[in-house]
Amino acid sequence: FRLCRQGVHKRSLFQRLMRILTDLGDTHGYRQQLSDLAPAVLLSCLMFAAVFAVRFAGLSGVVTLLIQVPLGVLIYVGGSRLFKLESFDYMLKTAKSLLKKK
Repeated sequence: FRLCRQGVHKRSLFQRLMRILTDLGDTHGYRQQLSDLAPAVLLSCLMFAAVFAVRFAGLSGVVTLLIQVPLGVLIYVGGSRLFKLESFDYMLKTAKSLLKKK
């Protein structure tokens, strides 16, 4: 009986969360949400493909990692600037303001 009650609670919590997300969609529109997310998702996929491809170069694990990390950063930062991602600009402004406080 106890497991059933927990399952019902989890399900109702999930249903509440889905209702909140659905309600948000009514005010901003699904197409607008997709168009807001698309550049970041595409950029992440591009970064993943490039970083993953380095794996097949036949290098040692450490060398592969030393190439993958800067490559991923370069692709994401460069792409964020190219696409003028609002979330990236916000993150930069926040980081700069935090560094100035120190």
